[in-house]
Amino acid sequence: MDGPTDDRTTPSRVSRRAVLGGLGAAGGLLGVGALPGVAGAASGAGTPGSTTSRVVPFHGRHQAGIVDPAPRHATVAAFDVTAADRSGLRSLLEAWTIAAERMTRGLPAGPVLDATRSPNDPGEAMGLGPSGLTITLGIGASLLSGDHAARFGLLGRRPAALADLPPFEGDALVERWSGGDLVVQACSDDAQVAFHAIHALAVTGAGLVRTRWSLDGFLGTSRGTESPTPRNLMGFKDGTVNPAPAQFDRIVWADAEPRWMRGGSYLVVRRIRMDLAQWDAETLDDQEETIGRIRSTGAPLSGGTETSAPILRGPGSDRILPSAHIRVVSPAANRGARLLRRGYNYSAGATETGALDAGLLFLAYQRDPREQFVPLQARMATTDALRTYLTTVGSGVYAVLPGVRPGRSYADLLLG
Repeated sequence: MDGPTDDRTTPSRVSRRAVLGGLGAAGGLLGVGALPGVAGAASGAGTPGSTTSRVVPFHGRHQAGIVDPAPRHATVAAFDVTAADRSGLRSLLEAWTIAAERMTRGLPAGPVLDATRSPNDPGEAMGLGPSGLTITLGIGASLLSGDHAARFGLLGRRPAALADLPPFEGDALVERWSGGDLVVQACSDDAQVAFHAIHALAVTGAGLVRTRWSLDGFLGTSRGTESPTPRNLMGFKDGTVNPAPAQFDRIVWADAEPRWMRGGSYLVVRRIRMDLAQWDAETLDDQEETIGRIRSTGAPLSGGTETSAPILRGPGSDRILPSAHIRVVSPAANRGARLLRRGYNYSAGATETGALDAGLLFLAYQRDPREQFVPLQARMATTDALRTYLTTVGSGVYAVLPGVRPGRSYADLLLG
């Protein structure tokens, strides 16, 4: 996104229409970033080893942005597809592949044109470098169902694991903050780079998609991915017990039918508003008993350090109440069910009542939500003491495609 790499052409015959409609025949462009040495020379911004010059490879067996350490910032957005037919959907997904691959290398989403043409990149990330950007794409059930599926030739393509989430006690879902045909998660060391990725994809897809909802997330870190476990807005560490890499095949990656989802994952997104006024009025003892952990260290109340397993049976177990969050969501209490959580804090101003509209942008990856998220959430919604302070106002579940191979596109994965 620096001047020397902005691909300016004068004059230019590459138009925005070509980006949307004519990239299907330009598959060779999709492999540019896979050439040896290209990623390391992505952008001149920043000093070697700085966060501005950090590149996360776009191509691979799995999409980036799932098991990578979560950087400081995220923007997550859902889009409704307005394309008229399968060809339009293919053009969209092919254009998005090229744009995503370019942006993760610190380049504009599309070639910057001469001054007489509309730019293919909105420009707010110029000079900021790749900044560890990852872009992760998921498919909503609505795209694979009903009229949409018929219009795009996708009947029979909906995976069984992409089932609608059931209603949960305590939810107060707002339609404009839920669902969507496509979801994009953009994570970066720089908030503006993450926002730019979503903005640029919206520009690239103009006329083929419209934005349904978008939400920015942040983590309280001082050294990016080297930081300790981040804290949520309730003041407690969040994400201590995520699965280890050796468990990803069993917990994160889909390997069952349909074949096109193998190497993908399923993402549950929840916009969870916290009643911070009520929480702040509680004593520290009450807060710690609700969570089951010591706020300052993150250690379980039953003893040990942050990473110690809580004692749920025998001596010491009485220090963790039956309704404590740490006990309710423990794999031991849920037949081993686990998720890979990649949550972010969010702040979106104030509610109609004058309370802070802030909380958790919950992102959880898994191989089958029916066996992982759904039973865990059902248990939380009825027995977790934390539920008193939480209201889910937005929700969605998405099939996250496998990684894109060099020379291929999102369209090849979904449409064949």
